[in-house]
Amino acid sequence: MNIRVLRSFMTVVMLVSVCSVALAQQNQQQPPPLKLKSFSALSDSKNLVKTPSYGIQDEPGISKSGRAPEWRRLNVEYQTIPEWIDELKIEYIVVTLKVEREDGKNVQRYSVYKKSVTYIDVEQGRQHFASAFLHPNAEKRYGKAVAAAVILSVDGVVIEATGEVANSVRQIFGDNWWNNPRIMESNVLIPRSGYLLNKKESPFVFMNIDSYEVIK
Repeated sequence: MNIRVLRSFMTVVMLVSVCSVALAQQNQQQPPPLKLKSFSALSDSKNLVKTPSYGIQDEPGISKSGRAPEWRRLNVEYQTIPEWIDELKIEYIVVTLKVEREDGKNVQRYSVYKKSVTYIDVEQGRQHFASAFLHPNAEKRYGKAVAAAVILSVDGVVIEATGEVANSVRQIFGDNWWNNPRIMESNVLIPRSGYLLNKKESPFVFMNIDSYEVIK
């Protein structure tokens, strides 16, 4: 190999190395597209909400059942950095616990509810809200909510995740339980579908409608 070819080769190698380092530094310096500000789900005072009444005429032949049932609302607040985020996916998870007597012993029965919701065209802003709602019959039949979590993803990459867990089951679930296969893949958790609804599927669809993003 002559000197000229060798020098050209070394120059190309150096340029590639410099570009790679610059790109790596740029990726390290680039801020995440969103930041989770708050999440709540287990507080009865904050998260139990009655079915709204919109003042429309009741369906003929069907009377009101009396006291409005209470839904468990999972509240999420976050801020976004880019001018627009095309799609933001939030996965909501709730676990309920019911203790039953069986053969003279207390048996703990856990149920898990999941809902993935994709929000589109999320504009840059310091205050965004998202929510999901657990149907009242879930806790009536399968016990009180003892754990809840949310996982926020952009372009298939998890950006933020957090959760809550009741003190009564904290030793069993531990921290970051939603990422723990021992918990989430356990046969002890019975999946229940149809109970955890996004806002558009719930009776709360028209409440503060301008404060929420469009659901895909």
